[in-house]
Amino acid sequence: MCSDSRYPVTVFTHLLSLIAKITMNRAIEFSSDCYDYLTITARKKTLCNQLLRVEKGSLFIKLGQLEYTIEAGSSLWIPQECLTSLTILPNTTLSRLCFSVRLLDTFPFQAGQVKLDKLCEAVLDRLAQGVSAEVQADLLQVTRHEVKSLKPKLEQTELCQKVSQWRPDNRQVTKQLDVILRVREARKMALSGAKADKISQALFAGDLSLYQSLCQTLLGTSESSR
Repeated sequence: MCSDSRYPVTVFTHLLSLIAKITMNRAIEFSSDCYDYLTITARKKTLCNQLLRVEKGSLFIKLGQLEYTIEAGSSLWIPQECLTSLTILPNTTLSRLCFSVRLLDTFPFQAGQVKLDKLCEAVLDRLAQGVSAEVQADLLQVTRHEVKSLKPKLEQTELCQKVSQWRPDNRQVTKQLDVILRVREARKMALSGAKADKISQALFAGDLSLYQSLCQTLLGTSESSR
């Protein structure tokens, strides 16, 4: 969880700000992406303030030791320099607004789910449909003012608790979600250097072909190397 407090200015955070300025061409950027495969982002600090809205599907966000579920129709605010990672489930469509560190506005410092008003929802709908560059610039300025009044709040549902407490030998979720979490854990083990046979023994009852098949289906790779 990112508390409502300012981070100390360090060389590292200064470098992050410089990188964000370089990588973001505009002060506010909008994108809408479809994720066909299970996508797991590395745990790191965000380079800018972000508003995410799940159009279809769902995702998990890890803050501290807990994970929170964000489902279709829900929105999430992630402040700059918030240490987090995302697990985006297959067949998820995600809209994202990024606000550059160049902006001097006071944005919310707390990460969490947010309730968007009708105006902000309508603007995001319009942006997702595709508009001219001129119209987009105007709409993005509207979002700039709207998000400053957001009140992020973290709420852990029963599903969130089950995902946070999930272990291969302690399944409390649906079979489908259990498979997704096993593949995610397999990917983590593979990135740490574990061999395929060890991973299949730990997570898939020693069935190497099942392990590879699931990775191909969910990650788009024959093994958990993504």
